[in-house]
Amino acid sequence: MLGGVRRENLPSEPVHAPDAEHRIRELEQRVGCLQAEVASLRARHLRGGEQDSGVGSMSTEREAMHVEVERLANIGSWSWDVRTNEVSWSEQAYRIFGYEPGVDVPTREAFFAALHPDDRRFLMDASPRTALTGITAPAPRCRFIHKDGSVRHVILTGTPIHDQSGQLIRIVGAALDVTSFVEVESELRCTAQLLNDAERMAGLGSWSWSADTQRIHWSDTMYRIFGIDLGVEITTERFYERVHPDDREHLRSSSQCLAGGRVLTTEFRVSWPDGSVRHVSMESHAEYDDYGRLTRLMGTIQDITARSQLEHQLRHSQKMDALGTLAGGIAHDVNNYLMVIQGNAQLLRARSTPESFEHRRVEEIATAASSCASLTRQLLSFARRQGSAPRLVDIGGSIAGRAQLLQRILGDEVELAVATSDQPVVSRIDPAQLEQMLVNLTVNARDAMPGGGIVRIEVAACVVEPEFASSRPALSPGNYVRISVRDTGTGIPAAIRARVFEPFFTTKAHGKGTGLGLSTVYGILKHWRGHIELESQVGEGTVFHVWLPAHPGPADVVRESESPRPAPGCETVLLAEDEPQVRFLIQTVLEQAGYTVVLAEDGRHALQLAEQIERIDLLVSDVRMPHLGGVELARRLRGHWPRLEVILMSGYPDIDSADTRDGTVGHALLAKPFGTTDLLGCVRKALDRTGVGVRGAAAIER
Repeated sequence: MLGGVRRENLPSEPVHAPDAEHRIRELEQRVGCLQAEVASLRARHLRGGEQDSGVGSMSTEREAMHVEVERLANIGSWSWDVRTNEVSWSEQAYRIFGYEPGVDVPTREAFFAALHPDDRRFLMDASPRTALTGITAPAPRCRFIHKDGSVRHVILTGTPIHDQSGQLIRIVGAALDVTSFVEVESELRCTAQLLNDAERMAGLGSWSWSADTQRIHWSDTMYRIFGIDLGVEITTERFYERVHPDDREHLRSSSQCLAGGRVLTTEFRVSWPDGSVRHVSMESHAEYDDYGRLTRLMGTIQDITARSQLEHQLRHSQKMDALGTLAGGIAHDVNNYLMVIQGNAQLLRARSTPESFEHRRVEEIATAASSCASLTRQLLSFARRQGSAPRLVDIGGSIAGRAQLLQRILGDEVELAVATSDQPVVSRIDPAQLEQMLVNLTVNARDAMPGGGIVRIEVAACVVEPEFASSRPALSPGNYVRISVRDTGTGIPAAIRARVFEPFFTTKAHGKGTGLGLSTVYGILKHWRGHIELESQVGEGTVFHVWLPAHPGPADVVRESESPRPAPGCETVLLAEDEPQVRFLIQTVLEQAGYTVVLAEDGRHALQLAEQIERIDLLVSDVRMPHLGGVELARRLRGHWPRLEVILMSGYPDIDSADTRDGTVGHALLAKPFGTTDLLGCVRKALDRTGVGVRGAAAIER
C-alpha cells in the first residue's frame, strides 16, 4: 500500500549537508531491518492462527517488548489485509500518523486523510502498482498533518506477503518519524547556504581532503576561484594544473610544514584557461587521531587579486616617489651649475662678435646647457616639482591646435589622426606641461613604429564609476577628460610593461633616448591628480589612456603681450645665495646693469648686513639656505622695511608652495636656471612696483 515511491520524486529538496544525509541513510537502514523483523513476526503469526481470527495473539512479554522498541526508536508498524481491506497500526504508528490508540479507527481513508495534500496523490497512485508487482521500492519521505496542525516528516516502507500459492494476502511495513532530523537537515541546509553566500561575497573558498577516502571536497567558491565548472571531480593533479607553473614547487615544499599539526599560510597564483592570473592566499592545517595518524587536511583559499593589485600599485607609487625625491635633489644641484654655465655663456656672448671663434664656442656651450636644462625640467616634472602656470584648457582644442607640431615630430612615414569631441572638454593644467606630455607620448609612439604606421589621438569626456576607480588609487569617481594615444607599432612585452614609467628605463639603443619620456608624463599626471595606463599586444600596437579631472567652467582666454626691455637701474639689492658661483654670477649681471649689490652667504648673514646698511631697495634670495631660508629672511626684513620687494629663486621650482604663498610675504619667483634677461626683467618689474630709484621715489628707509 505504501511502497513504490522514488525519493527523487518527493517534494522535499535534496540534502546537501553530508552529515544530515548520512544520518538519514542510517535511519533508512534501520527502518529496513525493523521492517524485515515486523514482516517476519507477522508472517509467522498469520501462518499459525489465520483461520481462527486473522490476527492471532502473541505472548504478552514479546508484545510488550515490541511496543517498547517501537516507542524508543519512534518507529511504528502497520499492516493491510488485501482480502478484507482491514488495516492495523501499532501504538506508535497511531501517534506518528496523528491519531489516538483505542479512539480512532485505522483505515486506508484515515491514513490518506492525514497525509499532506502534496504527498497524497502520488502515494495513492503508487500503492496499487506496488501491490501488483510485489517490488519493494526505496522508502519515500512523506508529511503527515496532525489534528493540532503540526507536521511530521515520516519515512515509509512496505513489503508484500503472499500465500503458498503466490496470492498477495497482506502488505506490512513500518513508519519512521524523522521530523527532528529533517529540522536539523533544514537548519544545516540554511547554514550551508549562508556559508556559501559568505564565501562567495568574501572570495573565500573552503576545502578538505580525507585520508580514508582520498577524496577532495571543494566549496562552490573554490570552483569559482580556480575557474573550474561546479561538480567536476577534484584531484591533486587537477589542483596543481591550475597553480601557476612558477609557484608549484614552492607550494609543494611549503605543504611539508603541515606535519606536526602546524598551520600553513602561503600565497600563490592560479592560472585560468583564458590566460588570466589570480592571486590567492591559502591557510590550511592537518588533523590527526589519538594515535597520531593523519585523518584529514582542511583549509581555506581566498582570492586576493584585487588586494595584490592595490599593493603592487602602492609599491610602485612609493618607488616612483622615492625616485622622484632623488631626481628632484639631483635637479636642484644641476640647476645651480647650469645657472653658472648659462649665465657666464651669455656674458661672454655679449662681449664677442658673431663671426669670432669665441662666439661660436660660447654658442655651443649655451646650446649644451639648454639641452641639459631641458633634461632637468623632465626630471622635475617626473618628481612633480616643476613650476607650473595652470589655467583652464580645452583639451580637445589644444591638441587639435598642436596637430602640425606633432606631425612634424612624427615625420613623413607616420600618419597622425586626431579625433576630438564636438563640445569642449576642459581641465585645469599647465598648457606647457600638457604639450610636453603630448610630445613625449607622440615620440614614444613614433619610436615604436620604425617602419611607419598610424598614430591616433582621441579626446572625449568620460565618467569614472566607483567600481573602476576602486582598483586605481590615483582616480576618484567623477567626470574626467580621457586622452588616448594609439599606435600600430611593435607593442610592449608583458614582462616590461610594469617598468615603462620608471625614470631612465628604456629599450632603445644606447644614445637613442634618456628614458625620461614616459616617466615625465607620469609625474605631470600625478601632479594634476590624473592617471595613465596602457594596453598593448606584441605585434599589434599600444594605446596609452590618460585621465585628467574635468572642469565644468569654460576655457581661459589667453592674450599674448610683449615684455618690455629691461631698463638699467641704480638701486641697492641685497643678494642672499649660499652657492658661491651662482652668487658671483648674479652679482656680475646686476652690477653691469647699474645696481649696487650687497652680498650675503646665507639668510643669517643677510640679517647681519641689513643692520649695517641704511638702504635696501630689493631682496633677491635663494629659498633654501643654511641657518635661515629666504622666506623667513623676507619676513624679518619686512619688519624693518614694510615696502621691501622680494624675489625668491631656487633650483627646486616648487617654491610656489603653501608657505611661500603666505600673504605676509609678497614676492616674485625665479626658477633656476634663468637667463640674465629674465633676471634683469624681474628685478626691474619688482622695483617699479614701489617706484624707487630711477623712477623718482625716495629710497626705502628704516
